[in-house]
Amino acid sequence: MARDRELLVAVLVPHLPEHITRLGLTVHTSAGLRVLAGPTEPWRRYSTSADWDKQLHFVEGCRRWQLDGKPTFDQNQIRLWAARQALEQAAAGYPACVGRLRQLRDLAHRLQDEELANGLRDLIAYVRDASMGLADQTTGSGIVSRFTRWAQADVPVPAVSEMTISHSTTC
Repeated sequence: MARDRELLVAVLVPHLPEHITRLGLTVHTSAGLRVLAGPTEPWRRYSTSADWDKQLHFVEGCRRWQLDGKPTFDQNQIRLWAARQALEQAAAGYPACVGRLRQLRDLAHRLQDEELANGLRDLIAYVRDASMGLADQTTGSGIVSRFTRWAQADVPVPAVSEMTISHSTTC
C-alpha cells in the first residue's frame, strides 16, 4: 500500500543520527527505479508522538516527502483529510474543538497551504462566535460549505507497486 512506504520511513528515521536531516530511498519496482525522499523532521516527531499528534505528523510527512519528485500525498488528499478532521472537531463545539483546529491550521501553514490555513482560521472564528450567539449564518454556511466540499472531494488514492529498497542519506 502507499502508506507502507511512509511507514517504512517512519520506522527508519528514529534510528538515524540527528545530523541526518534528509533521507532518500531508491525503490526498485517492476517499472524501474523510483526515488522516495524528504526531510526526516516530520518522521522524528511522528515517532515520539501519540494519537492525534501522530496523525498530524504522519500527514505532514506524507505531504513533504516526494516519490519521483512529486509529493506522496498531494494537496487535494491533504485537504480531504484535513476537512474531514476539521468538521469532526468543529462538531465537538467550542471551546473543545479549538486546540485541534489550531493544530490543523498550523499544519496547513507548515505545508504552505494558505487557503486551507485561512479556512481553518475562519472556522475557528465561526465556532467561537456561534458559541456566543454572534455568528453570521450566511458566513458560517459558506465556511462549512467549503470544508464539506473538500471533505467530499473525489480524490484518487496513490498507486502502489512491488518494490525493493536501497537507501542514501544526506547530512
